[in-house]
Amino acid sequence: MKKITTKILFILTFLVFTLMLLGNRSIFAAETLLITNGMIYNIKNNASGKYLNVNLGTDANGTNVIQWTKDGSQEQRFRVVYYNRSGNEDAYRIYPMCSSKGGNRVLDVLRTGGSASGSIVSGNNVDIWGTGDDDCQFFIIQLISRDSFAIRLKSNPNLALTVYGTGNGSGSGTSSTSNGNVFISTWTGSANQLWSFEALEDSTPAYPYRMTKGIGYQTYYVDSTASQYSSYISTGASRWNPTIILSQASTNASTAVDFYEVGNDYFDNITELGNNWLAATTCHTPSHDNILYPEYTGWNFAKVSINRDTYLVTNQVNTDQRYGTIAHEIGHAFGLQHHISKSSLMYPTINRSGVPTTPQTIDRQALIYKY
Repeated sequence: MKKITTKILFILTFLVFTLMLLGNRSIFAAETLLITNGMIYNIKNNASGKYLNVNLGTDANGTNVIQWTKDGSQEQRFRVVYYNRSGNEDAYRIYPMCSSKGGNRVLDVLRTGGSASGSIVSGNNVDIWGTGDDDCQFFIIQLISRDSFAIRLKSNPNLALTVYGTGNGSGSGTSSTSNGNVFISTWTGSANQLWSFEALEDSTPAYPYRMTKGIGYQTYYVDSTASQYSSYISTGASRWNPTIILSQASTNASTAVDFYEVGNDYFDNITELGNNWLAATTCHTPSHDNILYPEYTGWNFAKVSINRDTYLVTNQVNTDQRYGTIAHEIGHAFGLQHHISKSSLMYPTINRSGVPTTPQTIDRQALIYKY
């Protein structure tokens, strides 16, 4: 979405992206400061200096999670995604990038006995597994100090991600006393339960799932209600060439992105954050019904809704920024989230000095890698 105020233009996408000051809020009821939703991280243990690692990068249920000397491999990269859609999650899933480019399996606590009915207790091993067992796969990331975080199980915050020893782990060393193994144990605050998150500088935050059409040669549709914005849409879309080559189609039968014009009442219905939005991006099924949430599933096409009550009357954005607004929304349509860096097109404000209006290398690389 994009919002205009008297001082600043916010570019936000549907229900997810908000800027706020976090006051004295519970660490168990909000996104964690200093952790960027959707960003890829290397996660280092404070006691050993070694890194969270999926053994050999094997993309299979039950693959052991260990610590290993930093080597720059995909098995040491994790996308950290915040969930609050159902109202009772309010926690993170951690996606290893060696599993379908961060869109398949997640960090998982192996229940006692390895069965779905097993208990979740101190000493249980940590592996990767397909999504489904929420009690074993949602984590609270608690800020302890600027460079130290606890990764605590949402279903039982008394249990935290822990590593044993200082050596490199192995696929077969799955006990709580196997050197280099990662497991959960009762929270004590010891150094082997503290982790630092090192963001990859060349990554842009993204959802774990993807548009089913992929990127490359795709089409977009401009509804008659949005025809007056055709030049902005055409130029904004062309700014993604050659990463995404978008051409206009006469119907929306098989398009990847559709553009419509709507009024303030539409924005009142989809967000509680007010109605002064410039545009909103939502994800949908092939029938164009049912909004899909890209934290949970892939989507078939995206809809960009332009607000007729604010889009062209604001004097705080120039023509080039309007092109950038469309390009930014197209980034959302293909799964990119906001970036904290002002060097990215996906930075959440557009009228700040130095914010680009065309996709940057980090934005293009994120989509190329994602698909």
